[in-house]
Amino acid sequence: MLQPGGFGSLRVDQKIAAPRQSTAPTGERHVVIGGRFVGMPGVAGHTLLRVVTPPEAKRQALLPRR
Repeated sequence: MLQPGGFGSLRVDQKIAAPRQSTAPTGERHVVIGGRFVGMPGVAGHTLLRVVTPPEAKRQALLPRR
C-alpha cells in the first residue's frame, strides 16, 4: 500500500528488480534496489506519475551537467 501524501492510497504489487551494491568514496557500502510495479491499473499509474514527476524533475535539475 502506497500513501503518497494528499493523493490518497494506492494498492500496488511491486517486484524487486536489479539489486546492486556500490561503495561510496568514503568507503561506505550502499545497496540500491530497483522496483517494478506489476499489474497496476491505469488510474493508479497516472496518480503515481503525478506524485513522482515533480520531485524527480527537481532532482534532475540539481545534477551537474555533463
